[in-house]
Amino acid sequence: MSGPEVPRGVRAAILRSVAQSRYPREALASVASNHNLTLAQVKGVVEQHGWPLPQSMLKAAALLERAGVRETEDSGQEDIFLVIEIGRLCADPDNVRDDLGDLGELMDSMVQVGLLQPIVARRQSGRLVVLAGHRRLAAAHRLGWTEVPCLIKAGVHPDDVLSAMLVENGQRKDLDPLEEARGLRHLKDRGSLTDMQVGLKVGRSQPYVSGRLALLELSPADQAAIRAGTMTLQAGATAGRRKGGHHRPGAEGKKSAAHLTGHHPLAAAVVDLCQVQLGHHKNTPGRVGGIACGHCWEAVIRADERAVLVGEAPE
Repeated sequence: MSGPEVPRGVRAAILRSVAQSRYPREALASVASNHNLTLAQVKGVVEQHGWPLPQSMLKAAALLERAGVRETEDSGQEDIFLVIEIGRLCADPDNVRDDLGDLGELMDSMVQVGLLQPIVARRQSGRLVVLAGHRRLAAAHRLGWTEVPCLIKAGVHPDDVLSAMLVENGQRKDLDPLEEARGLRHLKDRGSLTDMQVGLKVGRSQPYVSGRLALLELSPADQAAIRAGTMTLQAGATAGRRKGGHHRPGAEGKKSAAHLTGHHPLAAAVVDLCQVQLGHHKNTPGRVGGIACGHCWEAVIRADERAVLVGEAPE
C-alpha cells in the first residue's frame, strides 16, 4: 500500500504523531507499528505532507481532517483515527484498572516523543467512552494537553467491552494480575461462562484464566504479596486453589480422585480432550468422575500446572 492509499483519517493521525514528537525521525518506526503499517508507508505519508517541517505536517493533518473525516465519524460505520478535544473523552466506569499507578514515566515519554499509540474509544449514547488508554488520557490531562489522537471503534457491542479492555490491557506488562483477575471474574459471572469460554473471549488459555481467578481466593495479605512480587503467581494460584477447594489432594502426597467430577474447574477441558480431540467414547468403562479417562485427567491437570505461569512469561 502506498502513501496515498492509506486512509485519510490514518494519515492525519500519523502526521500529528510524527509532528508532535521531539524526535520525528526516530518516531517513524513506532508510529508505523502502532498503525499496523510498514515503515515505507509511513515515510510515504509524511513525505507527501510537509516532512520534515512539523508545522507543515500539522497543517496537512488539519486539512485531511476537514476534508471528510468528520463525516465518517458521524456515520459510525467504520473505525477511524481522529485528533480530538480531550474533553470529549469519558473514562469507562468499568475499567479493569482500579489504580492508574504512577504516571510520571508515561508523562515523560509523552513529552519527549508524543503519544505514539492513540487512545481507543467507542461511541455510547452520544459520548466517546475510553475503551483502552485510561492512563494515557490521565497523563494527557496532567500535562495540560487539549487534544489527543484517538481510534474510535465502530460496532462495539456492550457485552464485548469488558473482554476488549482485558485483551488490550493484558498485552501490557504493568497490568496488576489481581485487577485482571477481577475483570475476568466479572466477565465470567456476567455471561455465566466457563473458564474456557472466558479464555476464548480474551485470547488466553483455560489454565491461565483459572490460575488468575484462583488469586481472588487469597487473603488480603497474600494478595499484597502478589502485588509486591514477594509471592509468585504460581505459588499464589496454587494457594488460591487450595483455599477455594480446587486444589488436587494428590498433588502433595496421597493420591485421590474423589474431587475429579464434572464440577472440577478443569472438567470442560478434560471433556474436550477426551471426547472431542481424542474421540474416546463417553460410555467407556473406567471413566473417572463419569466424564473422562484417567489418562486425559492427568494430561490436562499437568498442562494446567505448567501453564499457570504463562502470565509471567507471555509468548
